[in-house]
Amino acid sequence: MVVVDFNYSHIFFMMLGFLPVLACVPCWVVAKFVYEPYVKKLAKEEKEPIPYEYQYPLMDVEPITNIDYKSCIVLSNTPKGLVYMRYCKEDEGFEYWADNSIDYKYLETVARKYVTIFSCQNIYIDRFTLLKEKILGIKQKIEENKLKEDLEEKEDLEEKEDDVFASLKSYNKSSSSISSTKTKLTRNDVVCDEANKYLNRGKIVDANFSAEKKIVDTPTSSMSFSSWKLWKSQDKED
Repeated sequence: MVVVDFNYSHIFFMMLGFLPVLACVPCWVVAKFVYEPYVKKLAKEEKEPIPYEYQYPLMDVEPITNIDYKSCIVLSNTPKGLVYMRYCKEDEGFEYWADNSIDYKYLETVARKYVTIFSCQNIYIDRFTLLKEKILGIKQKIEENKLKEDLEEKEDLEEKEDDVFASLKSYNKSSSSISSTKTKLTRNDVVCDEANKYLNRGKIVDANFSAEKKIVDTPTSSMSFSSWKLWKSQDKED
């Protein structure tokens, strides 16, 4: 019978041999259950197409002046078919040629593509931004009106304690004032007062562009699906 006498040095070297294994276990757990699922999820999101109507978000860049809009044309393949578009300065709108009926939301995307490529964002009316500013302004006015209404009701109660006649007179005055103020958001408020104008010039065969015209065609927006989701979430928070 062989008796092995373990001393502290033996134990130390045995533990030292286990250290690489102990160091690899946490790395394997993180890679298997954290990193690998994240990579698969990211790859799946990148493959998902961005809805066409959300492509080409407006960028905050310095616009270029003195553009020859007649010679600047974009070609875009929308879900409803091909569209040629350029800006008509005389009519203050975007003129386009298409073989099919194009939805307004798709025309908005083509227009954003136009102003993005030719750096003329100043000619595009951003309806969503204007509508957001309008609604925020109305909500602020509603809060002010409600505070004013509460103050007038409080004053009525105070006057009622002093003079019944003065209270009646104040109540009639207050009622007339409140009826002419806005105290709630209505459906008519959620309508943008300005919008882009789109002029249908006919079929694609009618687009008689000369050879010197600059026609630009890019397949899709450079924004990734994950970036688009982040942009949309930030837009909702605002």
